Amino acid sequence: MRMFRIPSRPDHESDSTGVTLDLLPGALGASVLSVTHVAAGGTLGRHAPARRQVFAVLSGSGRVESETHPPRQLDAGTFVLWEAGEEHQTWATTEMTAVVMENLGVIDFAGRFPEIELDA
Repeated sequence: MRMFRIPSRPDHESDSTGVTLDLLPGALGASVLSVTHVAAGGTLGRHAPARRQVFAVLSGSGRVESETHPPRQLDAGTFVLWEAGEEHQTWATTEMTAVVMENLGVIDFAGRFPEIELDA
């Protein structure tokens, strides 16, 4: 068995405010994982990821928008998938913790994740 400390750092990219990242290991060349903490009122600034990105909310709530969708409510137990290059921004209405996975490969949903209709 091996144990490691989880490194934590503020996120100063993309004009983000009130955001701390706890970094998790990914598979080389395939994915990058992090735990993201966004303070109430904080924002992950508008950016276009270089890789496909999953933002899975573990606790808290906020709002999210992309270049093609207006702001939507985002709560614990939901995740958002953005494609590489898709501009988006996230705001926390309460303290929010999310796992972020950036991936170059295929994401396997395996029929386990009911999709939320965005145009409803």
